[in-house]
Amino acid sequence: MRAILFLAVFLLASVAFASAMSIEEADPSHSLVRRDVIYMNPPLKSCQNYRCRITCRKRGYKNGGFCNRNGCNCLK
Repeated sequence: MRAILFLAVFLLASVAFASAMSIEEADPSHSLVRRDVIYMNPPLKSCQNYRCRITCRKRGYKNGGFCNRNGCNCLK
């Protein structure tokens, strides 16, 4: 009974020692690296709703226009 208890304590201590040694070895490949932020202009022109409406009315569309993903669309 004492031998089994001694063996269990010995195995537990060896596992704890091995895990402590692996924690201390900090691998630099796992550290986080801060990246630079790249600011870009949006690929499409931004559409302003009031300009879109006015431009369409000047072109002869009495209902004006609206903005969507592709830009200004005039309504008939």
